[in-house]
Amino acid sequence: MKPKVTRWVLTMLAGMVLSAVSAVSWAQSFNLFIRVGVGYNRGLVGRDLNGRDLNGRLLDGRIVTGVSLNGVTLRKGPARSVSLVASRFEGEDARGRKATGDDFIDAVFTATLDNGLTLPLKVEDIRRGEGRAVKDVRFYDVSYATQDGPVPLCGFDENDEPVAAIPMNGRWNYREGVEGGGAHIEDASAFTFACVGDAIAKCVEGGYMPWKTARVCSRGHGHDCEWTSLEALHQACTRMLRADFCGDGTPYTVDDTLVNLYDGLGIRYDSEDWPVEAEWDADGAICAVRERIADMVPACMADLVEDGCGAPSHLLEGALIISEVAPTN
Repeated sequence: MKPKVTRWVLTMLAGMVLSAVSAVSWAQSFNLFIRVGVGYNRGLVGRDLNGRDLNGRLLDGRIVTGVSLNGVTLRKGPARSVSLVASRFEGEDARGRKATGDDFIDAVFTATLDNGLTLPLKVEDIRRGEGRAVKDVRFYDVSYATQDGPVPLCGFDENDEPVAAIPMNGRWNYREGVEGGGAHIEDASAFTFACVGDAIAKCVEGGYMPWKTARVCSRGHGHDCEWTSLEALHQACTRMLRADFCGDGTPYTVDDTLVNLYDGLGIRYDSEDWPVEAEWDADGAICAVRERIADMVPACMADLVEDGCGAPSHLLEGALIISEVAPTN
């Protein structure tokens, strides 16, 4: 059953979207407000820190290019089948009994590295996200074996605690400067353990969960509506966070640069009065006003510069995310 929206919620969401797109006409803003009408708006501010990496690396610098859903071993033996639903694993054990949730603690998956070798990965712990924005997301502590003992797949944080991962269906192309670089790859037999703090997981925590859907309406009052996946928004977010202007996997930024981002669904709203940087979709920047880092000019920048880039009305016309950069003194 589709979630219903009360008049109170509609009023609240309308106010949120109008504050996020104040330059759009009342009629256009109402269309945007209808888009948010399924309740995905979480009031997330746009301001955030970007990063260059799509995902984490192992101690020796290797990248896990994918993790198999086949050949999984559970605590009590081999699994008959395993699937990933949102961020939860489901399946059957060798006797055909249902396995879900904590049944996958101690499960062993097989990962493939960028050099073609395989690596067993063990799930040490599973927990639900804290806070309204990620309450439906499962976070996993995952390790791999070394001569010195198990090491967290995503490394340690500043408090020397293991960094968690979010499992995501499919794989990503980690190459840079090539067609398809940075893109999501559909693969029914594999998934990605996305390390918290890197772009793939950060965009999930930022509200763009690719397994979610939202109702998009071409006219107000709930007319001409259809349900659409947030997959493209998640991919656009990964491009934006990495400043992958050219859509070929090449980042044009440095870690921890402040950006402000917002979208037409009200998942993130414009919280800063900063100058526009660019408009984004799943393939990179649609148009741009300026580069993110002064001495890192994207190779495609000359083709992107466009008058009027960043107009809020463009969120009704194909742009998925608009980014802004902090003003320079």
